[in-house]
Amino acid sequence: MVVGFALFYLAATGILSWVAASSTCSGSTREDSYHPKVQPSERSGDGCYMGDLFEASIGVSILNLCDLDLASKTFYSEGMLWLKYAKLPDWLDHWDEEIIECPVKALRFVNNVERHDLSLELEPAKPVQDNDGLFIQWVKFSGRFVANQLDLRRFPFETIRLPIEVELEDMYASETNLTYRQSGALVATGGELTGYKLKRASVSQWIHRYRTNWGWNLAVSCNGGEDLAEFDNIRVCIDYSRSVRSSLLSVFLPLAVMVCVVLCVPLIDIHQHENRVVIPASVLLVLVFLQDGYKKILPPGLSYPTLADLIYAACFVLTIGVFVGGVITANMYLAATGTGDGLAQALNAQSHSIFIINIAYLIFSISCLLVLTGRRPGRNSP
Repeated sequence: MVVGFALFYLAATGILSWVAASSTCSGSTREDSYHPKVQPSERSGDGCYMGDLFEASIGVSILNLCDLDLASKTFYSEGMLWLKYAKLPDWLDHWDEEIIECPVKALRFVNNVERHDLSLELEPAKPVQDNDGLFIQWVKFSGRFVANQLDLRRFPFETIRLPIEVELEDMYASETNLTYRQSGALVATGGELTGYKLKRASVSQWIHRYRTNWGWNLAVSCNGGEDLAEFDNIRVCIDYSRSVRSSLLSVFLPLAVMVCVVLCVPLIDIHQHENRVVIPASVLLVLVFLQDGYKKILPPGLSYPTLADLIYAACFVLTIGVFVGGVITANMYLAATGTGDGLAQALNAQSHSIFIINIAYLIFSISCLLVLTGRRPGRNSP
């Protein structure tokens, strides 16, 4: 029976390790493409107005970030955005009078999810000239944003990235040269989330390619003769890591208590064989409720298992193994009742060996899962 338990645990560890490795290596992809920002002189094709670009710089300051909802992958943020430029290109006079008077209105928040609740306040109403000769205008924004590429494979020890994307929606990438200008701290105040710690904040520049031109034939000549649209994109990324102490106390402490109970079951004297069956059966039920507890804060229908899922699965395997072992030893003891204490002593000794195997399996399997899920999945998008 000891050899059977060892083989059972070895097979279970192999299956769990395969699941962890396959889910980690299968990175997510996105159909709408992001390409690295290139200088206007390096862009292919003549574009629409390559001789008269709208050259501007953009700045962002995050003032508040809160109300993270992992289930919907959304968060609330407010901050300040500003656009700074020297002059407007001549061709813009024939395009949109509102943009001419207020170029900052050409900026759009790509990943805003509740546009009816998005608050935009212009300060001042029209651009003003700074002492460096450039025109500047600010936009105070607040609203909910979505983090589509939220990676929860390492939950509850995950590091998450919350992005805020801004792009010029009324001007194609071949018509503009938008750059990011750092002006002080990116996260101006606070930035703390409940249960998370702020790790870093960064800004990256991209060309966002949409696989449609929305019926605008002029876009074909502006975008290399293809039916697509490309826009200058600025992405602000704020990285958070979950508090280790909070995760251990809320997710794994109850699990550790139940596992300790299960591990001690083989040490129960064979004369108390009923407890060898009842205790692991009860623990199985408790594990189901414990797993349901943390599942409620995760997005429904995740396409991959989290680290917590895999560790709970390893503990389920352990509990089932102890339960089956309790049933087998109880049946052997009952079948041999009246033949003396020799069999009882042999079963107790065998149970002590199984106790050691259970501990070895638990340490080995969880170590494998931690190593395998620690590898970052490949990504095709920024």
